[in-house]
Amino acid sequence: MAEASAPEKAFPVSWEELHRTGKALAWRLIDVGPFEGIIAITRGGLVPAAIVSRELAIRVVDTVCVTTYGTSGSRHRLRHHLRHLRQRQAARRAEDRQAALDRRRRRRLADRR
Repeated sequence: MAEASAPEKAFPVSWEELHRTGKALAWRLIDVGPFEGIIAITRGGLVPAAIVSRELAIRVVDTVCVTTYGTSGSRHRLRHHLRHLRQRQAARRAEDRQAALDRRRRRRLADRR
């Protein structure tokens, strides 16, 4: 009797299906937004994040690399990455506010001339 082979774990998805599903997700997220950015998991989440970001006109896509799933160490690393991304997001907002202030100051100076 032949040994039973392990079940195949692959779940093939066509590019067309991936795009269609990504666009459908983006359309559902329109009512939930606005969003400042997207965080993509690098093990399979980059292409869907790119599709969603394009559909929602989101320019900021950050990535988190997950090497293993389900262990307490990976959850700790994920929390650390998310905390780091939040800090970068806060710094980016501060830079945007500063840039807006600088633009206003330059306009006022130009108006005075």
